[in-house]
Amino acid sequence: MKPQLLIGAATSGSGKTTFTMGLLRALKKRGLRVQPYKCGPDYIDTQFHTLAADNESVNLDTWMASDTHVQHLYNKYGEKADVCVTEGVMGLFDGFRRMEGSSAEIAKLLSIPVVLVVSARSTAYSVAPLIYGFKHFNPAIKIAGVVFNQVSSPSHFSFLRDACADAGVECLGYLPTTEGLKIPSRHLGLTLTAKRSMNTLIEQAAELVEKYVDVDKLLSICQCSFPCRYTLPYSSELGVESFTPRSKKLRIAVARDPAFNFIYRENIARLEEVGDITYFSPVYGSDLPEADLIYLPGGYPELFARQLHRRKKLMDALKAYAEGGGKILAECGGMMSLTRSLTARQGGTAYAMTGVLPLDCTMVGARLHLGYRRVAYHGMELRGHEFHYSNVVVPDALPSVAKQYTAKGVEVNTPLYRYKNVIAGYTHLYWGETDILKLWEE
Repeated sequence: MKPQLLIGAATSGSGKTTFTMGLLRALKKRGLRVQPYKCGPDYIDTQFHTLAADNESVNLDTWMASDTHVQHLYNKYGEKADVCVTEGVMGLFDGFRRMEGSSAEIAKLLSIPVVLVVSARSTAYSVAPLIYGFKHFNPAIKIAGVVFNQVSSPSHFSFLRDACADAGVECLGYLPTTEGLKIPSRHLGLTLTAKRSMNTLIEQAAELVEKYVDVDKLLSICQCSFPCRYTLPYSSELGVESFTPRSKKLRIAVARDPAFNFIYRENIARLEEVGDITYFSPVYGSDLPEADLIYLPGGYPELFARQLHRRKKLMDALKAYAEGGGKILAECGGMMSLTRSLTARQGGTAYAMTGVLPLDCTMVGARLHLGYRRVAYHGMELRGHEFHYSNVVVPDALPSVAKQYTAKGVEVNTPLYRYKNVIAGYTHLYWGETDILKLWEE
């Protein structure tokens, strides 16, 4: 038995991430080893978790991965932890199709209790029927307790506590309305300055959690069996592809810095099975490591376009590597860095990038492109997530080599590009169960 919980909410914007970061840091300061997880495909909250817990956060996603794989990940990373804390996504029951893909589905799959975060702004005793509804809507989901957010006073909290009592759910405390306790825009690179600012916010949230939330009671009522029981025996026969045997380990170079950091932990673990990984920084570095494969993940290159442009030596090395037939996998921001130019704003400079792809990217007229994607390429099926504001100016200048579909099977015009051994596109791929190296097999 060990404390395990999923932090869910009635709606997005209720304060899940603030409470999660505060709880992670509060538990860490108690000397506990905490394993954080994030429901869904988010690659930003996981970075906040990692900073708060000093332990890398792991994505759990029942659309991008099979149920048994999600259970395997939960057990694998939680095995040595004292406490496992999973942050939900959106409202508790919000999925891509009813409850499918939701936080509630993850809680049910892993048999872990839910601590519900409820925003108390502009409400009081009226939260009682809301809490009652969440408790009884699906008996397979155990609502262990409630933490309120944006509470204006002790008097306000007394009404909320009464609501919990009458709804039959434990009240675990609250976070008061606090000036400055607001997560900054997700659209920023985690530079050292940003990390210091975020760390200050995390410390502030942790102090509030320790003062106003009954952490001891929370840990006590969230004790449950570990490891998670598999719905089916976990084996490679259930979809986890073994890598094709190779005579020697690959040299794998992975870009990782404030501009390129949208990375799924298990993707790296899979690459580690077949290669030795060297990290490099396109923003701060000048040298490209010797490599048999280069992975350029997504991130925010538009915020660092000028710095990237000035790394001429590295840009030239990437272009030479690609022209020489070197294997590159580039996702979203990584793809943007391989184009001819990147325009960060209206009237701004079109900064020259590597020029590997005969394309140009712009943030002008930016709008959000978002959603799960299923990618059909040369007989392979890959799953991933699209999240970006930029556009390719003339996307058809290089024909797409794959078809992509939403979680509901609707075809979208999101391209996947292939130039020599460069494979690039906007979709952030998840390959925890896939031999990603088959992308380069003809």
